[in-house]
Amino acid sequence: MKSTEEEILEGLSSQGVTAVKRIFMKKGTTLVATKHVILTFNTTKLPSTVKAGYIYCKTRLYIPNPIRCFKCQRFGHSKTACRGRQTCCKCASVDHLTSDCQSAELLCANCKQPHSADSKDCPQWKKEKKIQEVRTKQNLSYYEAKKLLFPEQNSMSYSNALKSSTSQPSQTDERLTKVIVPPLIKLKPVKPNVLRVKNVSTTKPSTESPSTTSAAQSKFKKHSQNAKQTKASDQ
Repeated sequence: MKSTEEEILEGLSSQGVTAVKRIFMKKGTTLVATKHVILTFNTTKLPSTVKAGYIYCKTRLYIPNPIRCFKCQRFGHSKTACRGRQTCCKCASVDHLTSDCQSAELLCANCKQPHSADSKDCPQWKKEKKIQEVRTKQNLSYYEAKKLLFPEQNSMSYSNALKSSTSQPSQTDERLTKVIVPPLIKLKPVKPNVLRVKNVSTTKPSTESPSTTSAAQSKFKKHSQNAKQTKASDQ
């Protein structure tokens, strides 16, 4: 089993293997290759064995370990997609990195128990392992498997979110939203005899121009003077 991943893939490709990844184990600060490999097949039905040379090797479903963020130490996402704060894996402090930790006491950032966040004895890690098992066996997404296993957590989170949203005070200024409406005043009825209509003059204004008016006045004066002279000559 000292063959490389490329050599194993070349030897098992005729049996439907499309990818090979060797499993490494961490010892101290170094990674040591194990005899176990992860095979990816081009079929949805897992074969019971694969033939490697003259040996038939048994296969079993691979259940990956929970994904833990190396930044905030939470499960379900990686460091590249993290939006949380940098948290120490040993003491759950947010003011230093794990490599700079000098605390003698251990504290898990997930369950608040006296162990590091990467411990497999963590109750939260065991829950996440069950989620990965259901997710792999039933071909579900992470959130679908979590909802299937722990439906009470979804209902509790919804109720807590609703409670927090209703308990928070409003940030609206009452001076802008509070409208003071004065009381309504009953109007007195208007009597018909109180209403009076003023007489409007029906005299139509003169539409003649000033020049026409002055010419008519001068003609009237001339006619009156002629009338006076005629009356005087008759006398």
